Amino acid sequence: MIDILSRVGISSPLFSFSSLGQSIDEISGRFKRWEIVAELEHCPQIIIQKKDLLFTSGMEITIHAPFSDLNIASLDKRAREFSVERIDEAIVAAYEMGGIMVTMHPGFFSPLGFLIPEKIDTLSSDSITRLGARAEDLGVTLALENMPPWQGSIGDDVEDLIKRVEGTGVKICFDVGHAHIGSGVENFIERSDLIANVHIHENDGKVDLHLPLGSGQMDVIDIMKRLIKKGYKGPFIIESRNFEEGVQGLDYLTEHFSD
Repeated sequence: MIDILSRVGISSPLFSFSSLGQSIDEISGRFKRWEIVAELEHCPQIIIQKKDLLFTSGMEITIHAPFSDLNIASLDKRAREFSVERIDEAIVAAYEMGGIMVTMHPGFFSPLGFLIPEKIDTLSSDSITRLGARAEDLGVTLALENMPPWQGSIGDDVEDLIKRVEGTGVKICFDVGHAHIGSGVENFIERSDLIANVHIHENDGKVDLHLPLGSGQMDVIDIMKRLIKKGYKGPFIIESRNFEEGVQGLDYLTEHFSD
């Protein structure tokens, strides 16, 4: 069971407001893995500039592609192309880091997009295909994340994700919390062969709260055990609201997996 703990990491958008060096100092004291949200002070260009510092931290690094103000399914071509370019920058940073994994979002419906849903589906899938080809060319694993079922979301169930990644080389990032308030976790577990990354956090079954592990209505321990039994060998990333709650989650997992 100790091996499971070595696969546990942390990710939080809040870290992006601090310098990369400050974040490394804080995170590496408790975690062996870090999924960097590539925004603000941790944008792809800074990741490349500071890659030696990241290498010497001793942590396993993966990247969450930028998502703030971006939409790869936007009807506006300029906005869509900019979004694709920003995610492409994260893929390049992953290549510079030795071919590490990148997780990305599938886009969403804009207000006008609701009037032509088939077009939005096509735009999302086309962008994913382009980014998948880019990642494959650079030897980077790209994972598409399932989203919570809020109005306008794309890809909130495993079948929709499979449809978008089929034939692209793109894998799936299984967000357990999102699935808990969406289509449920069972179908994702059954398709563990397509999963390259897992995000773990908790909620009340209604809202995407990103609560600390052990404080919601989910049996995260059981989900992790079942994924492992199905052959999943990738990371488990605690998506927390801050460092302290991430550590709380790590302590919770240690309590259950240390014997």
